[in-house]
Amino acid sequence: EKHSRELDDAFKLVKKMEAMSCMAGGVAHDFNNLLTVICGNLDIVTLEDKDRLQNWSEKQQLLEVAKKAALSAVELTRQISGFSNFGIISRENVKVNQVVTDAVQEFFGPDSNAYSVEYCSNECTVSVDPPEISRAINNVLQNAQEASQEKLVKIFINCGEFDSPQLIAGQYVPAGNYARIDIRDFGVGIESDSLFKIFDPYYSTKQRGSMKGMGLGMTVVYATLRNHGGYVVVSSTPGKETTVSLFLPVVQIDNRQLASKEGGSVGKGSVLLIEPQKQMSEIGQIMLGHLGFSVTAVSSASDAMRELRNLKDNSLFSKPLVIMDISNWDDDTAEENCRLLHEIDSDIQIIAATSGGIIPVMEKCQQNGFVNILPKPYSIDCLNHVTSRALAS
Repeated sequence: EKHSRELDDAFKLVKKMEAMSCMAGGVAHDFNNLLTVICGNLDIVTLEDKDRLQNWSEKQQLLEVAKKAALSAVELTRQISGFSNFGIISRENVKVNQVVTDAVQEFFGPDSNAYSVEYCSNECTVSVDPPEISRAINNVLQNAQEASQEKLVKIFINCGEFDSPQLIAGQYVPAGNYARIDIRDFGVGIESDSLFKIFDPYYSTKQRGSMKGMGLGMTVVYATLRNHGGYVVVSSTPGKETTVSLFLPVVQIDNRQLASKEGGSVGKGSVLLIEPQKQMSEIGQIMLGHLGFSVTAVSSASDAMRELRNLKDNSLFSKPLVIMDISNWDDDTAEENCRLLHEIDSDIQIIAATSGGIIPVMEKCQQNGFVNILPKPYSIDCLNHVTSRALAS
C-alpha cells in the first residue's frame, strides 16, 4: 500500500509538471505574440519616414491596434491572477436565474434561437461576482457552441440539496445546498481518457486563433467556481453529448450571518484541524480564523486524540468540529481514526479532507463516521460552506 501511494504521488507530480509546462509554454506564446503586435505598431508610429505615415489617421489606426493588443494582455493577466486560492471578487446576492439569463443573452444575443433555457422553478439566491460568473458561463458556452456544430445548446438551472456527499462523473461534491447550472451540447463528446485533461491550462484539441488566452478557458471556469465555493463537473458520452455542470452554494441568511455583517466575525466555536502538511495547516488556520473559529492544529491522529480530550473539557468547545486530512491514509486507517475520535466524543462532527481521487471509504462517508467531505484544493468559501453545513447538522 505504501508503494502504491508513492507511485500515485509520483504520477500526480508528473501530471502537475506537465500541466505547468503546458501553461508556461502557452502563456509565453500568447504574450510573445501580443508584445510583437504592440512593439511592431509602436515602432512604425515612431518612424521618421514621413512617406510611410502621411496623416494622423494612419498613426491613430496603428496605435489602436497596439492598444487592443495591450488590453488583451491585461485580460490574459487577469485570467491568470484568477487562480489565486482566495480570488479577488466583489460579491452580491443575486437570483441564479437572472445571472444565467444575463450571461446567456450576452453570449448568444437576446433574439438567438441557438439555445434553450429551462429555469429553476424554486428560485434560489447565490452570493457571486456576476461579471466573473458570467465570464465562466461564457467560456463553457464557447466550447459548447463550437462542439455542437450548429445544434441546439441546452441550459438547465436547478436548486437542490445534497444530504450526503455526491460522487458525480468521478468528482466529489460535498453535502450542501446548491444552485446547479447544466450546459449541454450535442456534439462529438469527449473520450474518457481526456475528460479530466480539459481543466489543464492550454490543453485543447482546437487551434488557437487571434483570440489570446482561450487555452485557459476551462481552467478559468474551474478557478472561478472554486473561488466562489463551488464545483465543476463534466460528463460526456462520446459521439453523443457533453454536459458541464456548475455548482454554486445557495445563500442561507440566518441571524448569525446578519450579526456577522453588522458587528464583524462571530465566534462559531472550536475546530480541531488534523493536517500533516505544514503550509496547508497554516493556511487552514488562517481561513478558519477568518470564519470565526478558534483553531487547534495538529499533524497526526494521535495528537488529535490528546487535544480532543483537552478541548472537550473546555467550555468554549460547544460544538465539536474536526477537519481531518485522510489523503495519505488507507481506508482502514481512516475508519479506525474516525472511530477512535468518536469514542472520545460521540457528538463530534468530522469532516474528511482529501486531495486524492476516488477513495472507497468516502463513497459512503457518512456510514463510516464522517459528516461531510472537503475536496482539495479548497477556497475560504468552500471551507465556509462545508463547516456551516456541519454546524447545522
